[in-house]
Amino acid sequence: MEMNFMCPICNGFTELQVTCESCGSKLDDQGRLLDYFGDYSPYRPFDDLKRTDGYPDVSSHLCPHVATCPACRLEQVIMIQEATVEQVIPHLSEELTQVPYHEGNPALY
Repeated sequence: MEMNFMCPICNGFTELQVTCESCGSKLDDQGRLLDYFGDYSPYRPFDDLKRTDGYPDVSSHLCPHVATCPACRLEQVIMIQEATVEQVIPHLSEELTQVPYHEGNPALY
């Protein structure tokens, strides 16, 4: 079975908790590095973009984020470890199989 990995920050499960290597202030997340590659980059498949970003992020399941320091203005690329849904939300797959189906719209119950 193929494992699907996702970035816990991109998907809103956690926030970036990294300090500036220069001054020690908390960094502000500016989003995925891949989104800065061009007008259509947010719409391209993630793995396709990852193959051309210059980082070893595809095989390592990493999501490069741009982070800036509000104090000293240093910009850094922070590599976020991606995880499976089961790692981020334990027992989610079990809960999803127990969602009742209602005719017409399976998402409403």
